[in-house]
Amino acid sequence: MLDSDEIAHVLAQRLPTCRGVVEYDRATTRTRIRLVDQAPIDVPALSGVGRVHSLGIDLSTRDDGLGSIVAQAFLERRRCLNASLSSVGTGLVRRRHLGTRDDLLLALDEVLGQVPALIAELRTAWARAAAEYYLDSETGARLSVPEAVARLVAAGHLPTLGVSAEDAVDTYLASWRAEESPHTVAGVVMAAQRAAHEGSWRTRWADETAEEAAAGLLYQTVSWRLDAVDA
Repeated sequence: MLDSDEIAHVLAQRLPTCRGVVEYDRATTRTRIRLVDQAPIDVPALSGVGRVHSLGIDLSTRDDGLGSIVAQAFLERRRCLNASLSSVGTGLVRRRHLGTRDDLLLALDEVLGQVPALIAELRTAWARAAAEYYLDSETGARLSVPEAVARLVAAGHLPTLGVSAEDAVDTYLASWRAEESPHTVAGVVMAAQRAAHEGSWRTRWADETAEEAAAGLLYQTVSWRLDAVDA
């Protein structure tokens, strides 16, 4: 069994050029470790100033042995320190915290070994999202970003994180305007990423929840056709 401080030390050895942030909840012993490498990674669909990505590893665990160790690779967009998580199955490894030390170290190495596939997958996903728009599910008509965001919140694709639906929509749209984002699906995903870190949310781990929602928007293309919101 590895305690979170030893896991952080092992990750630092595996990724010596990374910077890191550690969050710890004393009540639950939950720990979240995020390491980001400074080397740039090109994502052609998001080329331009402020849209350079770096590789990172996100790991969560609990020191009481009741949870799992979950590790996931991601790419972080440097402009506002937002992260796009990979889809489930690429870069995601889950292990019971009760395994042997060697088992857990193997899990961390498994995550790092999946990084090339993650980068290729994310490039493809961003290229697709940059070419598509949110559409009305019945008519197929293109939705404006404000209408798309309102529908995404109403459908639960974007979380409200302790605030009203109206305030959540306003927060996502403020991030969209701050990003100078396009009107495509990619623009809305980038807005959700920024809001994850800059929104005035009221739940713990809100940034993580919002990042996961943004990843869902990027990969779950079924959410790109949205039902109208009932009055």
